[in-house]
Amino acid sequence: VSTVKISFYTGLLFGSPFAIGQLILFLLPGLTKKETKIILPLLLSSLCLFVLGLVFSYYALIPAALNFFLSYSDEVIEPLWSFDQYFEFILVLFYSTGLAFQIPII
Repeated sequence: VSTVKISFYTGLLFGSPFAIGQLILFLLPGLTKKETKIILPLLLSSLCLFVLGLVFSYYALIPAALNFFLSYSDEVIEPLWSFDQYFEFILVLFYSTGLAFQIPII
């Protein structure tokens, strides 16, 4: 089950720019010059912000969150995480931070 999740989310991450690009190529002929000048920089900045959110999550949030959760109640309970739980936690942080960095676009 873990390999299917990894494959799905990796495919979603790497395939979504291609799908969005195809959608934009489909929509561009119907847009005016003014709309095209607005849409293209918006899409480029959106992609940059999402990648910036992933980088921030990887280097800042994940180490801090793991450190907090593993040392929070070290004396009371022993932290036992399965690979699925760890992977879900990392994915939720990645995608939620990437989407949160999209707020300036909205």
